[in-house]
Amino acid sequence: AKGGPEPSDNLFICGLPLDTTEDKLKKIFGEYGNVTSMKLLPDVPGKPDKSALVRMADVSQASWMVEKLHGNTPNGLASPVTVRFADNRAQKARELGLPK
Repeated sequence: AKGGPEPSDNLFICGLPLDTTEDKLKKIFGEYGNVTSMKLLPDVPGKPDKSALVRMADVSQASWMVEKLHGNTPNGLASPVTVRFADNRAQKARELGLPK
């Protein structure tokens, strides 16, 4: 493993324009796979971009998006986005050294 979160169907995406809506998000990322749910995260004061959690239908679609879209500009956007697997709670617990 590369030390990042292990693959899951849930993606964390940032670098999105501030005017991004859930509809726009679904349209953009729906071109690349089957989006089952999404959630725009609250704006962070002073940050010039928006972040979102996007859940894909399966891990293979999510993995493809991390490989192909991370650092690239998806159709419909003007600048590159960061796409990575969202940290899942079980894994966070392991990393925090809770009893195995």
